[in-house]
Amino acid sequence: MKKILFISFLFLSGIFTANAQWQKVLQAGIQGPILPYRGNLLCTTGNGLYLSLDTGKTWKVSDTNTALQYVNLFATKDSLLFGAELGYAGIYVSVDSGKSWKSVTPLPAGIQISSFICSGNNLLAGTVSNGMYLSTDYGKTWDTLNNGLPRPTAYNQGAIGSFINMGNNTIVIYGTQSYITYNHGFNWYYKGNKCTEQRAIILLGNDIYQAENSSIIRSGDSTLSWTIIYTSLFGMDGICTDSHYIMVSDESIGIFFSNDSGNHWAEINTGLPNNQIEGVAILGSYIFCCTYSQVFRMPLAEAAAVPETLTYTNGINPLPSGLPSLDIYPDPIKHSATVDFGQTLQNGSLQIFNAQGQRVQQIDQIIGQKIILQPNNLPAGTYTYLLTEQGKATAAGKFIIQ
Repeated sequence: MKKILFISFLFLSGIFTANAQWQKVLQAGIQGPILPYRGNLLCTTGNGLYLSLDTGKTWKVSDTNTALQYVNLFATKDSLLFGAELGYAGIYVSVDSGKSWKSVTPLPAGIQISSFICSGNNLLAGTVSNGMYLSTDYGKTWDTLNNGLPRPTAYNQGAIGSFINMGNNTIVIYGTQSYITYNHGFNWYYKGNKCTEQRAIILLGNDIYQAENSSIIRSGDSTLSWTIIYTSLFGMDGICTDSHYIMVSDESIGIFFSNDSGNHWAEINTGLPNNQIEGVAILGSYIFCCTYSQVFRMPLAEAAAVPETLTYTNGINPLPSGLPSLDIYPDPIKHSATVDFGQTLQNGSLQIFNAQGQRVQQIDQIIGQKIILQPNNLPAGTYTYLLTEQGKATAAGKFIIQ
C-alpha cells in the first residue's frame, strides 16, 4: 500500500509539473497591478477597474467612472478600500469591496501621488516632489506633515517611495533612506540607508522584502540592513506574497516563484504570450499575473510543484539553465574577442555579469551573427553572459578575462 501511495504521489507531482502553465482569464488594456482584497480581485485597465468575485474566473467593470483607469495605488482600513491615482491627485473610496466607488477630497492640483497607505486610522499619501500628505478623517481633508522627513527637493530626489506597515508602526522609503513613524505619520525617525529605485515592498513574517531595480533585497531588522537574495538579469517590476510563498516579476524574463523565503526559485512562464509583466498576485489557491493586455491565473499547487531552476546564494545568481553557450574566441580574453551567435540576430542584447552577479556590461540592438567584444577594462576573472533576442533568453555561459 505504501508503494502504491508513493507512486501515486510521484505521478500526481509529474502532472502538476508538466501542466504548470498560465491560463488567460481576462482580455483588457491592463494599466496597473492586481489587488487581492477580501476574497475579490481588482485590476486597473483602460476601461476602469475590473472586479472578479470568483477568484479570477469571471470579470466585470466595477464602476463606470472612467477616471478609475488611473487608480493603481491602494490602501485598506477594515471595510474601507481606498484607491489613488499614481502620478495624479485623485483619491477614491469603496465600502463594498471594490464594487462601487466615490471620490473623496483630492490632493491639491498638480500634486503627483507616488505611494499610498493606511497607518492606523490615518491615510498617508507620498508624493513625487511635495513630501507627505496626511488625512485623519479618511480623505475628507489633507495636510502636509513632514516632521522628521527631509525637505522635498527636485523630481526623483525627493520622491516618497514604498510604505510598509509593521505591527503598529509604518516604514517609508524616501529617496535612498528609510524612516519609521510610531504615531501613524505625525512624526518620522530615520532608520537607515537603502538602495535606490525601489519598486515594490512586502512583509513576510518579520522580514521585509523589496524589489529595487535589478534585485530583490531582504531586511530582518526593520530596514537597518539589507541582504541581496535575488539578482535580476533585467529589472524587477513586482513582488507579492501570502503567508508562505513569494512571487516576483522581471521586466523581460518573466515570473519566478519561491516557497522557501527566496533561497530557491522556479521559473513559471509557460502559457504567457510574452514575459513583460505588469503585476502579480496570490489569492487563495491561485496565483495571478497580468501582461499589458491580459490577466492570467495558475493553480498555486502547480506553481509550487515546478522544480527550482535558480538557486541564489548571497545574492549571486546563476543564469537560467538549459540554454546553449556561444562560441567566444579567444577565451581567455586579453584585449578583445569574437562572439559568434550561431544565427543572425535582429534585435539582440548581450549582458555580462561579474562573480557577484552584478551586471558590468551590456551591448544592445545587436544585428548580425558576430560582434567584437571589448571588455571595457574589466578586471581579470570569470564572467557570465546572457544573450536575449527580442527580450527572450537564447544563450548563456561563461568566459575568462586575463
